[in-house]
Amino acid sequence: KAGELVSVCPGFKSVAESVEDHGYISQENTVELVDPSSELTVSINGENQDTWDRYWEDKIDILELSELKPTNQFDLTTQEELDPLLLQVLRLKFIRDKDSFILESIFRNTVMETLALPFSRGNEKSAFEFLKETTEALIAKLGGVTSTSDSPQATVLKALRDAEIEALEETKNKAEDMLRVLESRTES
Repeated sequence: KAGELVSVCPGFKSVAESVEDHGYISQENTVELVDPSSELTVSINGENQDTWDRYWEDKIDILELSELKPTNQFDLTTQEELDPLLLQVLRLKFIRDKDSFILESIFRNTVMETLALPFSRGNEKSAFEFLKETTEALIAKLGGVTSTSDSPQATVLKALRDAEIEALEETKNKAEDMLRVLESRTES
């Protein structure tokens, strides 16, 4: 009836889901803790002339055999280990030159399994350099977003942004650590 209170229940959603799906949060949800996480997209394709990969079609075939797409999204968190599937896809992305023998049809069914472990020093270095550079770029992008509002939504969005940056920083640190390990093994 006219003049009566109308309420909306978006269902059981986290603060991030509520902000993302509906653009608002309920007042009682503003205190919910935000788990540090961010998202990273990794693509394998032959469309970019600057980074053209002559093996991209073989790599896409291998992804499809593993029921993956040419573009995949991975959650980055502050957990101890990086997502093993992320590492496999990055290793596949950076198969080049002498390492390309693994892309031959005789190995197709075992490539992703093989890439669960480091494949070659050059491949591993390229994968972790990509991870480091990509997280640095995302940190710079997120760090440049500011708000002067004190609204509950602005507070939550700042907490979400800070959590994303924390997860990205942790991932960047892991990549830097691996690059140092690889460098130290090269020197010895």
